Amino acid sequence: MNAPVFIAGLGVVSAIGHNAQDCLGSFSMEKAGMGELELLRSLQQGKLPVAEIKLSNQQLASMTGLSPGIPRTALLSALAAGEAIKDAGMENVQNSRTGFISANTVCVMDKTEEFFESF
Repeated sequence: MNAPVFIAGLGVVSAIGHNAQDCLGSFSMEKAGMGELELLRSLQQGKLPVAEIKLSNQQLASMTGLSPGIPRTALLSALAAGEAIKDAGMENVQNSRTGFISANTVCVMDKTEEFFESF
């Protein structure tokens, strides 16, 4: 496939920033995002440092217009996707031939640990 690919917009949510600009600023200041687990419950709480995004599911839901009951991964992805669409200047993506690449690493850990605790 020899067709050109263009990156039109960027969206990032991570432990070092809640948008791409903040993440880049943290990189330039060599800021680490590792610390104690504060928002999520885990059997590993207090045992291992984590790179937790310090936004509650309720805050993420308010920022995205989604339900706070959906998996945290979906809320984080929606926030980053919204930033990428805005960064690309694409107000109406339904009328455009676009592709969207999303990556995250947390899967649905918030729901998984709750499930296994009751299981």
